[in-house]
Amino acid sequence: MRWPWLLLVGCVPELPYDGGLVDTPRVLAIRADPAEARPGTPVRYTALVATPDGEGAEPVEWAYCVTPRRAEERTAVSATCLAGEDLEPIGSDAAILADACTRFGPNSPPVEGDEAPRRPSDPDATGGYYLPVRASTAEASAFGAQRVRCDLAGATRDVFDAWQDRYTDNLNPVIDQLDVPMSVAPGTTVDLGVQSSSAEPYVVYVAERSRLLDRTEDLTAHWFVTGGTLRDGRTPLRDGYASTRWTAPDAGDVHLWVVLLDDRGGVDWVSTTVRISLEDR
Repeated sequence: MRWPWLLLVGCVPELPYDGGLVDTPRVLAIRADPAEARPGTPVRYTALVATPDGEGAEPVEWAYCVTPRRAEERTAVSATCLAGEDLEPIGSDAAILADACTRFGPNSPPVEGDEAPRRPSDPDATGGYYLPVRASTAEASAFGAQRVRCDLAGATRDVFDAWQDRYTDNLNPVIDQLDVPMSVAPGTTVDLGVQSSSAEPYVVYVAERSRLLDRTEDLTAHWFVTGGTLRDGRTPLRDGYASTRWTAPDAGDVHLWVVLLDDRGGVDWVSTTVRISLEDR
């Protein structure tokens, strides 16, 4: 069973590029609405499940990973959660764990038994903390990340007050337009494009400089197909637009998905079907 980490945030290592080919059922993305919220806030989760025949219709089971990974663990989530342990079953509508900022954020975790004290989690490069969320069907499973709003730690009072005034919760990005042909000739190479104007400005605390910095989100398009070959499976948006090239297979309809990620854990996606037609020769 594969356990990919979907929302690639912070120092989480990216998976090797697999060509974006969907030849087995896969969970391609997990979306949280709202994309960022405080502990205890109700959230709705949606999974994009893709199969070689199009989007999957099987029921999705949901769970939170409740154990943070240890410092020596190189996986994105703890080994126990990857093994199917330390999971708290939830529905697609659930509340963020009340102690998420203690388990996965900057608050000092309690010492349990004879265990050595565990240091609080570090934020990612955008200042965020994340609660792992698992989506699973009978044939596919994956972990995503719920961004949790935790209070700023380690800052002076003046910086903390300024951060409180200026910080805004992340919103999911929105795909404005998908540029994909409805049909192509077998073996044809075509350009595919996606447009979005939803990169948000945000403020981040830089501890080494003890100051707040203004930044703007980076957006990345992730491309997936059930046939043919993609030149690039991940393409950053420049001036609100990203593109790749795709070479069509010799026959059959091809299902295509574009997953748009911002670098604070927000997600959007769109899907379409491209017909491989001899009439387009």
